[in-house]
Amino acid sequence: MPIVVECGLCGKKNKFPDHVAGTIVNCRSCGVALEIPGGQGSGGDEAAIERRPPKSSGSLRAGRKRSRPTNPPAALLVVGGVLAAIVMVGLLLNGGGGGGPVPPPPAGFEPANPFGGGYSPPVATQPFPPPAPSPPPARSPAPGGASGNNVATTSSSAPSSPDSSADAFPPGSRPHERPPTTVANVPKIKPFTAASTPTTPSSPPMAARPEPAHHWEVQPDPPPDPLPANWDGRFRIRVAATATLLEHHIVYPKTPSPFVVVALQERNKEWREIWDLSTGQLHYTLRGHDIPPTAPVALSPDAHYAAWKGTFGGLDVFDVAGKKLLGNLPVTADGEQFFVSDLALLPGGRLVAQANAQKLAKVWQLPQGELTRTIPLGDKFAYPEKTAFSPGGRFMAVEAHFAEWTIRVYDLDTGNIAGEIQLKPLGAVRSLSQLAFSPDGSELACVMDVTQPASVTQILVWSLADGRVAQNLLLSPSLQTAHKTHRGALGLQWSLDGRRFLVHGIALVDRAAEKVVYVFQPSATDAKSTRKLLASDLIAEYDGNNRQGVIKPLSIRTEDVAQATAVVEAGGLPQDLKLPPLTKASDPTTASTPQGASEWSATPDPAATLPDGLLATPLPLSAGKGAVRALFVSGGDSPKAFVRVADGETRGDPIAETAATDDHREPNGSTQRQRPPGMAAQENWIDIYDLRTRKPAGKIPVPFSADLVSVSPDGARVLVQAHHAPGRLDVYDVLSEHVVGFRPYQSARDEADWALDAARFIDSHHILTINRRRQLAVWSIPTCQAVYQVPQVALAALSPGRKLLACAGEQGVELRDALTGAGRGSLPVLGRVRALAFSPQGDRLAILRQQRGSLWLVVADLASGNREDEIPFPLVTANVLQWCGDRHLLCNESALFDLESQSVVWSYRLDGGLAAAEFPDGRFWYASPSSRAPAWHLVAATLPEEKVAALLAEMSLKPELLVQPGLPLTVKWDFKPVSWAPTLAPSLPKFVRSAVAQAGFEISEKPTEPLKLTITGAGRTGAPFEFSDGGNRPAQRTVQDHLYEIKVVYTLGNDLLWQTEAQFSTNDAVPLLDQVPASKSVQQALDELLVASVQRYCEELEFPAYVFSKKSAEGMGVSTLSGDGIATGGLNK
Repeated sequence: MPIVVECGLCGKKNKFPDHVAGTIVNCRSCGVALEIPGGQGSGGDEAAIERRPPKSSGSLRAGRKRSRPTNPPAALLVVGGVLAAIVMVGLLLNGGGGGGPVPPPPAGFEPANPFGGGYSPPVATQPFPPPAPSPPPARSPAPGGASGNNVATTSSSAPSSPDSSADAFPPGSRPHERPPTTVANVPKIKPFTAASTPTTPSSPPMAARPEPAHHWEVQPDPPPDPLPANWDGRFRIRVAATATLLEHHIVYPKTPSPFVVVALQERNKEWREIWDLSTGQLHYTLRGHDIPPTAPVALSPDAHYAAWKGTFGGLDVFDVAGKKLLGNLPVTADGEQFFVSDLALLPGGRLVAQANAQKLAKVWQLPQGELTRTIPLGDKFAYPEKTAFSPGGRFMAVEAHFAEWTIRVYDLDTGNIAGEIQLKPLGAVRSLSQLAFSPDGSELACVMDVTQPASVTQILVWSLADGRVAQNLLLSPSLQTAHKTHRGALGLQWSLDGRRFLVHGIALVDRAAEKVVYVFQPSATDAKSTRKLLASDLIAEYDGNNRQGVIKPLSIRTEDVAQATAVVEAGGLPQDLKLPPLTKASDPTTASTPQGASEWSATPDPAATLPDGLLATPLPLSAGKGAVRALFVSGGDSPKAFVRVADGETRGDPIAETAATDDHREPNGSTQRQRPPGMAAQENWIDIYDLRTRKPAGKIPVPFSADLVSVSPDGARVLVQAHHAPGRLDVYDVLSEHVVGFRPYQSARDEADWALDAARFIDSHHILTINRRRQLAVWSIPTCQAVYQVPQVALAALSPGRKLLACAGEQGVELRDALTGAGRGSLPVLGRVRALAFSPQGDRLAILRQQRGSLWLVVADLASGNREDEIPFPLVTANVLQWCGDRHLLCNESALFDLESQSVVWSYRLDGGLAAAEFPDGRFWYASPSSRAPAWHLVAATLPEEKVAALLAEMSLKPELLVQPGLPLTVKWDFKPVSWAPTLAPSLPKFVRSAVAQAGFEISEKPTEPLKLTITGAGRTGAPFEFSDGGNRPAQRTVQDHLYEIKVVYTLGNDLLWQTEAQFSTNDAVPLLDQVPASKSVQQALDELLVASVQRYCEELEFPAYVFSKKSAEGMGVSTLSGDGIATGGLNK
């Protein structure tokens, strides 16, 4: 039967199969680690547990689903009462509940388990006499003279010391908290007895709920021993797992240490090895111990002790120095539940176990096995992996409230809260990834990833001496977003000198420069412990897959970091370190924006004439072992082809995750060609071919992985965009000389604005760019100064002669002089422009616009500025448009549209090849594999080919419309009401009626009409989210997320024509909060914004007003484009 476990954090009931019993898995709702009861790994077993499965399963283990109660027979009640009396007498004789002294064992008796277990450890064969009591390490007085943190944890007679602060909270007085417990007179060895619940004497009061720098009792806590000054740096440590490699297979101590413990598994045997990374030597091998692969494992920083969650419960503790198993340490008593989710071994023999299900931490002292503290962590404690421990082992920092971003620091000597930090969010959504103490124990830092309203990684640093913020670093965009990093247990690490951070295992952040100064290549594995910062110049890196690999050194050259820091301080990025020199570009926002033209002055701008008979037959390409990734063709008297070739492409790279080229099927059956995105490569070069002589004309080696994005019209220069240096462009000439490298939009404050949507040569000395903010700029090369800029340009196109620039914006299309930006004319266009294309003669401009779900093709005469045609377009979506002669347009590199018949007349399929990005004439240029060697050929095809042109000339073609405005349309809606916005559902029908009328349809009252539009809407309540910055609004921390979902279905008879879905959320409305009067609460304001968004969507509802038949959308037939030429297919049925 499946096991049902309710998450203690989100409340969701998870069902798991039987075979995961006794393991730790994640909640399917919130991701919190859950311990599955039952099996061999249940952490809720009794304190004294044998190393063999129980003979009877009559009693239910903690956490299992209880059976329905039944009335027991009277005889069982009598027997039960007798047994209870016997147990009570035994407890009285034993001192009450295990809290008092235990009679010493008989003379000569050797305890089987010094920690209270009932079995004899198989390895600990030597007697284990009771050790002498070890007092806790001496501590200096707390700041302000507070004595509460200096009470000996083993003394029951120590009086509580009242806190003089007026804001102090007594233990347990905080909401949803239990007081910390201390231990008094607990015997060091208790053979054959269960672990006793520690008594709670009069404890010192818990520190007040502090604001930073107020009531702060945390102290600097340096490590007891310094780390090695010299590291060998030549280690190679094998790691292997029979199944999936887990985080517990590579374990570093929680405080600074040169040691690591790794798992090795083969042939059904498993063991652990402890290595000293400073010497590269094997320190100890743990064999013969059944360590569950999913169980938490801990290693002390001096490698004196190792501990892990035992197979049948409790904690197994091994004395590495003494080479013996100390025994099994019980974690529960008296039916208590404590599911161990994380372990830490700290200096001085302190062992800490956390249970996120029970929101508790327990502290033991080794080697005695003495439970010294049970610390409540708060009801909202959820992620033990974020916990940090001070190098001296005294303080524990946790994320006490996952939604309110509360950091709490506990004093492990007393179990009290020594400090608390309430973070002020930068946005509505935040994730605290990791906490970390500095290696010298003087500072505490955390790293957070903010996703709204901007993508930012924030690093906050506090001084432990006074609790004040020492530094606030903001890195944009978020490192997780920019580098697709895996958030894990090593998300934030300090360098030994405290000058730098290693964030998410990929970025070195310099505290002085306050920037990322060095970026490592992304890891090819999802293992959380991928990189560990050991010394200032050394990282231990896991290299392998999810089953096996090695830990090897990754050296950080001091000169590389110094050079990278200098590059960053000069305005570059760490990724620019190994790239050619970077020239700082001017701020494009300071450049002028020429005014548009009041009158039409544009003139036709044809392309340069190509030699007759150019590329009449396919041209072989010698790509060798590389893959062809980009193709450009320049015109003029010396036409050339430029082919980017890549070898050794990295499939694990984030750039290559979606690199496959696929065909996307339109709803009406047509095909839209998807261009492959860039893919990082080890070798990268550009082959040049002289098209007149049909011979290779040179090669440009690009010393870094980059895409070819443009070629100058004269073929003298190429433009490349680096894969791992965002927003950067580099210019090379055909002699392989680097001309200039620059980042056009680096002056933008948000690094996300550096991203480029387009980059293209106007001539060999001017480059046009458009960024994600739709800012168009023209740059002078090599000075990298902005000549002019035009805001709000969605897309642009250059005329064949490169004199005219067409810019599509919100008001239509503007024609400008390409070099100066001066206005030459404007073409008002309704809707959104999807594609632009100049005719080969430069006398016409094709504009594909979208309005209310339908595409329209507009053709304008550039000599007069008049529109020749405005035609409903048969495809539903389109983003690539190019002319093929004077009569035809190729859409999405597949559908050939005929201007005269106003329909798609033929389809083309480019099998395994790619089209050129720029064409020098009216032919379709592409490269594709050939049946003849070499594998790839360059082809310039005239479309339609001669055979198809003759076939189409004999046909009388005209568009076949299935749906068009004016037809009766049956509209059905069903909007479910919601309690949080009672006016929403009743208001939507009128907006839908208005949208249908605007589309030109007549709403029919007859339900039998074949054309139907069905709209349904329903709301639901999502998870609450935290919000603290509401401006001048009433304070509100928790906001309930409300959602409303709309589905639109468009049918003709039984045929589905089109459908879409939309979802609206109050969470998504946070950036628009300032649009609602401040007198309303955050909840009211966000709900009103959600209602307005849904109403606007219905009012502007876009559905296709024109729907064509399959023949009009796909054409009469299909041809295949290959390296051998065009293979004409048959007619479509």
